[in-house]
Amino acid sequence: MIFCFLRINWGITVNKIALVVDDSLTARKLVCQYLKDFQIIEASNGLEALTALEEHDNIAIVFMDLNMPWMGGVELLENIKKMPTHQDTPVCVLTTESSHKALAQVKEIGVSSFIVKPANKEQIESVVQALCP
Repeated sequence: MIFCFLRINWGITVNKIALVVDDSLTARKLVCQYLKDFQIIEASNGLEALTALEEHDNIAIVFMDLNMPWMGGVELLENIKKMPTHQDTPVCVLTTESSHKALAQVKEIGVSSFIVKPANKEQIESVVQALCP
């Protein structure tokens, strides 16, 4: 069974949707609190994220972890880049994985940004300003 959660930030007009993908609820909530100008879809693994991407062709940015159950971030990123509606969607990897090998692998696939956890407000806002003006 696949569950995705759509969070609506009430009280503001939002035209953008962010997809936040992480198996850690705490990590998702941390990122979500910094995305005030977005409707947010949360997914806990790559399979849930693919479902969300197939159902929403207007996702403006994806924040995702690399290490997740069922489908990890590398496989998810490969799938995103194959989707005609999302191949150009900016993707920011948020992970505890800081090896040069992991960074090189996701750069080769086409990641837009890479942040080593824990992410802070300034890092998230900087990514959003650069990739979703």
